[in-house]
Amino acid sequence: MITDITRSIISLILINLKFAFNVSKKKTIVFNFPREQVAKKDINYIEDLFKDLEKFFFIVYVHKIKDPKFNLKNKYFMQQYLLKFILNADYFVSNYISDFFPQQTKKIYIHHCITDCPLTNKKKDYEIAARFSKYDFILINSIYVKNYFEEIINKYCKKFSKENITNIIDVGYPRIDFLIKRLNQKKRSKNNEKSIIIAPANFIAFKKFSLINNLEFLIDCLLKFTKFRVIFRPHPQNRKNILSDDNKFNDKFNFLSKYKNNKKFLFDTSDDYLKNYLGSKIMISDLSGTAFTFSFLTNNPVLFYSLNEREYTKIYKKFEHFKLRYKIGKVCYNKKLVLKNIKELIQNKRKISLNIQNEKKRLKKFSFAKKNISIFFKDNL
Repeated sequence: MITDITRSIISLILINLKFAFNVSKKKTIVFNFPREQVAKKDINYIEDLFKDLEKFFFIVYVHKIKDPKFNLKNKYFMQQYLLKFILNADYFVSNYISDFFPQQTKKIYIHHCITDCPLTNKKKDYEIAARFSKYDFILINSIYVKNYFEEIINKYCKKFSKENITNIIDVGYPRIDFLIKRLNQKKRSKNNEKSIIIAPANFIAFKKFSLINNLEFLIDCLLKFTKFRVIFRPHPQNRKNILSDDNKFNDKFNFLSKYKNNKKFLFDTSDDYLKNYLGSKIMISDLSGTAFTFSFLTNNPVLFYSLNEREYTKIYKKFEHFKLRYKIGKVCYNKKLVLKNIKELIQNKRKISLNIQNEKKRLKKFSFAKKNISIFFKDNL
């Protein structure tokens, strides 16, 4: 049986040979997916995003997905530390932070959230700023994110006297542009919105503010007191934590087995969330950026479950993400108010939908991300 390291070395050799014998003399791009689970849900929109650039660039995709169907054509399995041995790469691109890069390459990060939602625990700001500062360009998705990146990177550079400048450029939000394009190809009816979807942030990164600690209560409450189907969609990074037979989180999620035969419940670990987002009238989330993907895609409201709101306010009140919660939904401070809050969201859905549409209008580059990113690369040929 072929090992991961053997598979990685084979990929490295193939990429280097292709780049070395690049007859077309095109500039080369290595797009890296450093995380296996998020790669599975993102690879389609990323390939679509770069499709028009294939005329001008030689593009390969590097990932950690072991499924053979992801290792065809220009996709290669590779352990991250071997990235530094890729030769003749002009541009290195990722949509999650990478820590290893090919030598002498322009490094570009495409941000994956539409707001400045926290990327990690506040205590790790300098650590994450240090990692971002290694990139030459950060392509952000909205005006909401610009201040966040400028602040953390400038603080880091000032503290450590770093001279290299990381350029931050607003290009729009490619993921939601791709989803809207898919949405326009589907026949959608509001009568099909029969679910409430629960989609928390990564509970490993945000233990203090995660709704996971009240997940059983939420599911029980919704199944018992509402007519809606309940969908639980964990963060992609947490799937292994929940599904593995040998990990410290088993006891935390044992309760999910009691819904196994309940037709009103779905445990969603699929790589494509579009169908379940479109079929949901409301999302319940905590501080996850997917709340804004959901609301901007469907024009439907979000209930932000925040029992530690007082402490959350102290840390994140300056974030646009924090302020925008009140425009796209409601904040639930008390578990006893969940049903009341859901009822209010349904009653005020028309008003909230108008708020969401107005917020989308504020994003001046909305629906132009693919074009803007193509222009960015062509301008840097």
